[in-house]
This record gives sequence, structure tokens and C-alpha cells, in this order.
Amino acid sequence: MELNGSAHRKMAIKRADDFDNTQSFHLDVRMIKILEELQEGKQFTNKKIFPKGTLYMKVSLDYFYFRSNLSRFCLHLDKIKVLIRTGFHAMYIFCVMEENLLNLVYNDDVLEICLPRFILREELKIFNNSFYTYHDNCLRIFQEDVSQLFKKIEFKTSALCFTLEELSMANSEALPQSLRLAELLQCDNKMEGSVLQRQDFVVTMEIKLTKTQITFLIGSKGTRIESLREESGASIKIIPISEKMTIHEKHHPDTVQQTILISGDLYSIALAITSIESALITLGL
Repeated sequence: MELNGSAHRKMAIKRADDFDNTQSFHLDVRMIKILEELQEGKQFTNKKIFPKGTLYMKVSLDYFYFRSNLSRFCLHLDKIKVLIRTGFHAMYIFCVMEENLLNLVYNDDVLEICLPRFILREELKIFNNSFYTYHDNCLRIFQEDVSQLFKKIEFKTSALCFTLEELSMANSEALPQSLRLAELLQCDNKMEGSVLQRQDFVVTMEIKLTKTQITFLIGSKGTRIESLREESGASIKIIPISEKMTIHEKHHPDTVQQTILISGDLYSIALAITSIESALITLGL
């Protein structure tokens, strides 16, 4: 009886080993496939169908950190939509918000999130107790407890994350706007002073500002906004407020939000948004 029990235990152990080897084999195949597809300037797209309305966080990563931790990233592959390698060291990951994955991408106590659109600093007040910088639609957060950081990002998901439409905006299923802009700027550098050749696709971005900020941007007799249009080459349209303002709103225009639509190629849009942000920051608006 003991021999049979021993033999049974050995068989059970063998089956467990076979299972582990199978898991390891599938993991290795998946890792090889990712590395093969993630060559410089290329991307790896997860074929998984994510639920409609899913929001994706875009995080900047060091490629060699990612490669060194590839087996750990593969464990979270069901939360990753796209991996894009933009340079020898640089890459981006589009992923669903999840605390364990956030902990993994929070490399050296630094998290760099690329935002889908221009937002005002007042929308980042939740990070006031954190060490952070915000420049060119890139939010860098330092030395933050991961659990607290996850809660803050989760609270501001709609402002910090991409919809599928935003993720798909620039002529490719998952090519981010910033990458297309970087390509345009590289073209500019190669042309040695000649006029930048603009792409034939047109994108429209929406930003919301207070009526006070809008009034400043319009300027005296519309001169300031006309100057922004000419300098950037973008179409800048201010959407009128649909409802009549209340007496309180008339006396407190900073409480009223108004929409601006900026259309053009990505280079023009970037110039327009940068100019708007710079002007508002200068006056503390």
C-alpha cells in the first residue's frame, strides 16, 4: 500500500511539473512574440477585446526596464492594450488602471503619465500634496505611496486617461498624438529651415475654460485670438454659452465654463494649445 501511495504521489508531482512547464512554455512564447514585434518604431497590440467605454492610461517607460521585467508585465497582459517603442530607450504603454500594474510601472519612484488633451492646473489640485511636474501634457509624479497614487489617478481618470477614439486618433489603431507630433517635429529638423510639411489629416480637440479666461483670450476686438489663429495655423472656435447666464454667473464669470474647439493638423494644435496655456499661466489665470 505504501508503494502504491508513493507511486501515486510521484505521479501527482509529475503532473504538477508538467503543468508548470506548460505554463512556462506559453509565457516564454508570449515574451518572444512581444520582443519580436516591439522593435524600435514599432508597436505590439493586444488582440483582446476590451469593454466599450474602457479608459486607458498612457505611461512613459524605459524600454530596458520593461524588457528586464517582461515576465512580470506578461502577468498583467490582460490589462495592457498597446505597447509602443518610439526609440532605443523610450516606449509607451497603454493600459487599464490597476493597482498592481501601476506599482510595476512606477519605476524608481517616478511615474510619467502622458495626457490625452490639454488640462488646466486647477484640475490637478488632487496632486497638490504630491511632488509633481506638469509640462507639455506630461504629468510626472515622484515619491508617492502607490495606494494613494492609485486612488488619486482613479478619481481623475476621465481627465488623465484616453478613450479608444483618442487612442486611435492619429491614423493608427493606437498611435498616440504625441508620437505623431514628434514625427512632425523630426521632419521639421531635417528640412533645414524650409517650411514644415503638414499632414493631410485634420484633428479636432476640445478644451474647456472659464468665461474669464475666454474673455482674456479673445482680447480687445478679438485681436488676441486672431493672432493665435495666425501664429498656429489652427482653426480656433469658441462655442457660445447655450443658456442665458444667471445674475450670479454674470457677476462671477470665473464659475462659468465655455468650450473651445481647436482644429488642424497635430502640429498646429500643439502650437495653439501651448500658446493658450502660456498666456493663461503668465497672467495667473
